[in-house]
Amino acid sequence: MNVQATRIEKLLKTPLVFFQTAGHKKKFWFISIVILFVIIIILGLGKKTRQTFLTKQKKKTFTEGMKYFQKGKFNKAISDLKKTTELDPKNAKAHLNLAQSYEATNKLDKAIKSYQTSLKINPNQPEILYNLAIIYKSQGKIKEAIAGLEKAIKLRKDFVAARLILAELYIQQGQKQKAVEQYQAVIKMEPFGTDLAEIEKRLEELR
Repeated sequence: MNVQATRIEKLLKTPLVFFQTAGHKKKFWFISIVILFVIIIILGLGKKTRQTFLTKQKKKTFTEGMKYFQKGKFNKAISDLKKTTELDPKNAKAHLNLAQSYEATNKLDKAIKSYQTSLKINPNQPEILYNLAIIYKSQGKIKEAIAGLEKAIKLRKDFVAARLILAELYIQQGQKQKAVEQYQAVIKMEPFGTDLAEIEKRLEELR
């Protein structure tokens, strides 16, 4: 026990002895190392604090934005969801809801851009392709609308709404056989709530 106590006492006295015996240069380098070590610790703590704050801000703005979105207060939703996308650029859902809010306020160019951003982050979103196609259709961009709907159906085979709109666009483009194929695919699925008799009637008109 005495030996151990002596070692501890010696260890504690080492810095004091060092400063009493070391030259100015050694003291300078020692102080510099200590200061650098303290700065690293402070920066590390600061980074962790900033990350925690940023995480809370992301969650807060997204939650607030979705609250307004669900209440139909789209302009307020846009304000918060836009902040979310700035704080968290890789949040595909935030970009999606921002796009829907833009679309609801008839800001279609901004909606298209936000939909496209969400797709870049997560390409496996057939609903976004469908939403984009509806906008393109309203703008008379039929080729873009068709391309988007075709991609949506590849991702989701049972996407009835996409198939019906696609069939309609094929007819406009004079591609009757492709329209027939889409109608036949819908009839084969027998989706609940779809007027299959009306689709059969359309098929007859195309034959």
